[in-house]
Amino acid sequence: MSPRKAIIEHDEASNIELQPGDIVTIFSQRDISVPQGDRSQYVIVEGEVMRPGVYKLETNETLRSVLLRAGGLTPDAYVYGSQLTRESARVDQQKSLDELARTMEVQIRQSAVAVAASAQPGDLPQMLAAQQAIIDQLRNTRASGRVSLPVKPKDNQLTDFPDMVMEDSDRLAIPHTPSTVSVVGDVYNPGSFIFEARNTAGAYLEIAGKGKPQSDLHHAFVLRANGVVVAANNVNGLFVGTKFDRIRMYPGDQIVVPYKLPTGAFVRGLRDWTQISSQLALTAAALAILQ
Repeated sequence: MSPRKAIIEHDEASNIELQPGDIVTIFSQRDISVPQGDRSQYVIVEGEVMRPGVYKLETNETLRSVLLRAGGLTPDAYVYGSQLTRESARVDQQKSLDELARTMEVQIRQSAVAVAASAQPGDLPQMLAAQQAIIDQLRNTRASGRVSLPVKPKDNQLTDFPDMVMEDSDRLAIPHTPSTVSVVGDVYNPGSFIFEARNTAGAYLEIAGKGKPQSDLHHAFVLRANGVVVAANNVNGLFVGTKFDRIRMYPGDQIVVPYKLPTGAFVRGLRDWTQISSQLALTAAALAILQ
């Protein structure tokens, strides 16, 4: 018999009487591949919309259409900070991260071999343990599947969203307008600070105590609320810090200041494991947000 015909199409011929011992098996779409048009696809819309919830997608339905069915945006919706996560994007991003982890593992082990030849016997166990911790941290980095949306800080209308086709299991979260900008990484006072329109990236860095002696300000970056990254080494050119300090900030933006890890020092000693681990943790956190 066909449960589909009996349940969905109300076919009386398929609606047979069950007998003791009969087994009815309902397969999921993950068990059996069915034509795209026959699949039930759902997306989640949450946050600052009038009717948050799970919505079944129509054929080739777009983001704007789903938002219309969700009743549109609330007055507090922060379009610029919207986060769209997608399973197909997460899979692709995770493959890239795994490949990066494998490449880094080879490089770390090669460097460790070079250092072990000249290291003191008592330093070797610590070096091997720290080396494994770095590799494990890289392997455990997980992509979130975030898709950056081309929206602007002043956007506040449903039509400001791209009219893109949605996919099964997409999740759109629209936050309320935040009141802070955060500074994380190797600064004296990391944290969240009240957003003021007149404050630039340089002003927030000053509030956070700017960089410590081992800070790598040349590779600092701003993680925009919409997922876009503005890197210091892309905007500064020859004048390190000048243009980056003038970058205009918006609510929900984050400034990330990494640790300086010169390659030469890494190969010579691999001694400052806390610094290296912190750098990798920071990178992993940034990747998790970005992806």
